[in-house]
Amino acid sequence: MMKIMLSSLIKTDRKAVPERILIVANEVDRYTHTFVRAHIRDLSKDSYVLTYKHNRKTFLRNGNEIPVHTLSTKLTRIAWMLRHSNMGYEDYLIGHFIRAHRIGHVLAEFGAEGLGMMGGVHVSKSRFHVFFRGYDVFKNLPMESPQNYYPVLFSMATTCFCVSREILEYLRARGCPQEKLVWAPSGADHRFFEHPLPDCTGKKFIYYGRFVPKKAPHMLLLAMRQVVDRHPDATLIMAGAGDLKPLCEHLINHLGLSAHVSLPGALSQDDLLREIKYCRGFVQHSMVAIDGDREGTPNAVMEASAAGLPVIATRHGGIVDVIEDGITGYLVDEGDHQAMADRMCRLIDDTETCRSMGRAGRERVRQQFSKEVHNRIVKSRIFGINPTGQTPTHV
Repeated sequence: MMKIMLSSLIKTDRKAVPERILIVANEVDRYTHTFVRAHIRDLSKDSYVLTYKHNRKTFLRNGNEIPVHTLSTKLTRIAWMLRHSNMGYEDYLIGHFIRAHRIGHVLAEFGAEGLGMMGGVHVSKSRFHVFFRGYDVFKNLPMESPQNYYPVLFSMATTCFCVSREILEYLRARGCPQEKLVWAPSGADHRFFEHPLPDCTGKKFIYYGRFVPKKAPHMLLLAMRQVVDRHPDATLIMAGAGDLKPLCEHLINHLGLSAHVSLPGALSQDDLLREIKYCRGFVQHSMVAIDGDREGTPNAVMEASAAGLPVIATRHGGIVDVIEDGITGYLVDEGDHQAMADRMCRLIDDTETCRSMGRAGRERVRQQFSKEVHNRIVKSRIFGINPTGQTPTHV
């Protein structure tokens, strides 16, 4: 009798609000997580966020914070012990919060967050959508781990969004049902399209992103040394932060590039657009890291192309989905810094090709890799909303 009474107290019979969504991301404010903040802003006007604040899992709603641990009461703990003793108490609190607030959809921004939400989704019975972005698929080979929970995640998920075709094929090969897989690169922000096209008259190149092994910033410096040998007035700005930045500072000095390479740190979008205006091209030498980590589809590549810069990058991850070799930029093999230097010099020597690639790149990204295209795909899949009347092209 007591069990029945407690069950009736916590039961939520009210129907979920159709466009109410919970977005789950461990870090919301990290400067590289623009895609998370874009989802919070753009996907729905009726959204909650579950993230870490003050080292605690916390719900965010209209600027208000609700720490998960404050949801606990004596009644809910007793109910959990009677009904869900096979799962963590925090999972139960999260699931009960989702049900109580009539949240119909849960979107985990990474596969790791998806694993962490399985208990809460089991309690709430919400529709479950997970983004796979790169490290959560490849780093440390999680799919090969003996304690492998991704097949369970595949079975629970309504949708598995993949930011590159490579990730999509990887997950399909490991058992994710085809009907759950959706290709959805994050997309470039509208401000990059609105920015005037670069004039391509200088000899400055730009890289912006994290200084981490999979982005191999040291390979750009090796390429730049060769470019400077042929064009002594060429320069490179490398914006961003990360563990490899001190190594790059030492390498710049060792290669004699102090007068040619600057490291300004992370730039605001306004500062970044000002720098792009005077650049000839964007460069990024992504590689598979020793621990298996690799790119999804780098936002910086899409943004630079949207801004009208030709992109010189490697045949790696989702970069090959965005850049058409010889049309919107150049692609080289991973580790081939000599080929990268050669393509950089080609752009310096041929201003008209530089400009035509920039125009072609902007149009390609506008048609296939803009934030608007991304939102249309994701909203259509999650909510069944397709305001333009167009069929999503990335499914």
